[in-house]
Amino acid sequence: MKFYLTVLLVLVAVVSSATSRGAAPVSPVIDPDRGAYGVPFGSTEKQLIEKLGAPSGTIQLSSTRRALIYGKSHAFLFRKGSFRTFIFSQDVLDYRVSGGMEPHPTIDSVSWVLGPGIKNGMNYAQVAKALRRTDAQGDYDLNYETTNARVQLQFSGRQGGRGDPESFTLHGFVIEFEP
Repeated sequence: MKFYLTVLLVLVAVVSSATSRGAAPVSPVIDPDRGAYGVPFGSTEKQLIEKLGAPSGTIQLSSTRRALIYGKSHAFLFRKGSFRTFIFSQDVLDYRVSGGMEPHPTIDSVSWVLGPGIKNGMNYAQVAKALRRTDAQGDYDLNYETTNARVQLQFSGRQGGRGDPESFTLHGFVIEFEP
């Protein structure tokens, strides 16, 4: 019995030690001028994987563009080996493909915040207020530019709701970083 108790204590110590040495927690902040989840724009694939872990999948888009997919809703696009575009969507891939994907253990548990305070599920009116765009009318998209990026926010809405900013809900966005 004493032997089993010793083995159990050693096993718990090893697991605790491995957990405490693991990667730092992922930042929930997505800043169009800096990066996403603590990974700066301009990072290499290796640097992104070191921070976020292995992707769910990769797609070679062209000879100079590649996408790392995390879960079914996040895509990190690389151009010439450098992180340049971030996509968040309910389904980055076709919904039939995404339906069979498992959640990513690191990314899918993070409640993100897109600067300046935009959160998943906000309606068009709330997003327009955060962006200080009081003149904006409800629609399926809302674009804005920052110092280094272009951001396209995508909304879903009920049919016939155009012009009503509370009838559209944020469901995705694309950040194209151009320093």
